[in-house]
Amino acid sequence: MSDNPIQSAERLFHVLETLAQEESMSLTELSVRTGLHKSTVHRLLRSLICLGYAEQDSETSQYQLTYKILALSSACYTKNRLIKRLHPLLKELCAKCHETVHLVKLEGTRILYLDKVESYDHSYQMYSRIGIFNDLYCCATGKALLAAMSDEQILALWPSLGVTQKTPHTITSPELFMKEIRKVRRLGYACDRQEAELGLFSVGAALRDFSGQSQYAVSITAPVSRVTNTVLKHNIALLLDAKKRLSEELGYQAL
Repeated sequence: MSDNPIQSAERLFHVLETLAQEESMSLTELSVRTGLHKSTVHRLLRSLICLGYAEQDSETSQYQLTYKILALSSACYTKNRLIKRLHPLLKELCAKCHETVHLVKLEGTRILYLDKVESYDHSYQMYSRIGIFNDLYCCATGKALLAAMSDEQILALWPSLGVTQKTPHTITSPELFMKEIRKVRRLGYACDRQEAELGLFSVGAALRDFSGQSQYAVSITAPVSRVTNTVLKHNIALLLDAKKRLSEELGYQAL
């Protein structure tokens, strides 16, 4: 009897998404990461290879994604009308702050990077890239999006957020986190003080759409060495202005 088609598709994409997290992976690593039996992973890899989305290195026997997956993401990015509308405002924000700007979308218990405008005024380049996910609890955009929810919603989500001590600055206590959330609501923006990655400081704000809901957020990220008090105040002012303009582009009308 053949496998459940929905289960098979779910497993196939699970392998594909796991493989996308690293430059290359062995069959054993993929099996451990996905929680699937080696024979199952091997069968799914063969399907991805036949479809042209994966390949196996003849020397190392490691598996990796091909550039075909980039064609899909590029087509999706190009055709996304929302990104087309917001991108000019992101470029403008980047030109004013001279730092990396991100647009993200809330996807379940994580954020998805939809767009990125990188400043080339400095040599330091961000690790982030369009199409990858990040955790809600430790980044500025994630905290801003959580702050748009009720306390009850946040506490209900907390056990599923996979909270871990990523850096010495990561907030892992639900009590301290809720205190942080109340501060975000009061200020209208959130900060990531090296909580997701050492050396990086971000400010982020949730955007509102035509329905008044917040599914998207924008951020400014810079090496902590460049974030003086003067720079921080300047970036926050730019962020809050961009938040207003981007929200208006999403159809939000303040009462």
